[in-house]
Amino acid sequence: MAVELQETSRINALFERISALIEQARKRVVTAANIAEVYTKYNIGHYIVEEEQQGKSRAEYGQFVLKKLSEKLSERYGKGWGTENLRLIRSFYLVYSHKIQNSVLEIGKENQNVVLEFNTSENEQNTNWNNTVATIQSPCFTLSWSHYLVLMRIENPDARGFYEIECTQQQWSVWN
Repeated sequence: MAVELQETSRINALFERISALIEQARKRVVTAANIAEVYTKYNIGHYIVEEEQQGKSRAEYGQFVLKKLSEKLSERYGKGWGTENLRLIRSFYLVYSHKIQNSVLEIGKENQNVVLEFNTSENEQNTNWNNTVATIQSPCFTLSWSHYLVLMRIENPDARGFYEIECTQQQWSVWN
C-alpha cells in the first residue's frame, strides 16, 4: 500500500510538471497568434492607405475600395472582413505608422525556431517562408488586436504609449 501511494504521488508530480509545460506552450501559441494577427492587420492597413490611397488618409474612392475589398476578402476568408473592420484596420495603421522600429518575433517549435523578423532597414516587404523569416516594415507590437482596438481610441500619443506599456508590463487583459 505504501509503495502504491508513493507511485501515485510520483505520477501526480510528473502529471503536474507535464501539465505546466502544456499550459506554457498553449500560452505561447495564443500570444504568437495574437501578435501575428496584429502585424497582419497593420500591413493590411498599410496596403489600403499607402498603395490604394497613395498615402492619403482618405481617398475619394476609398469607400468603394473598402466595399469591394470587403466583398472579396469575405468571399475568400469568411466573416471578419466587413467594411467597418477594414476602416478600423486602416485607422490602426494610421495611428501606429509613426512608431516604426526593428523587432523580431520568435516562435519556438520543438527543436527549431520559426522566426518572424520585422526589420525597418529595408524599404520593401520580403517574405521568405522557405527560410522561415519574414521581414516586414512595422512597429513592434506586443499586445492583442483587442488591446489595440481600445488603445487607438486614445488621441494623445503619449497617453496611448503609457497605457500600451502598462498593458504589456502588467499583463492587463482588455477587460481590466
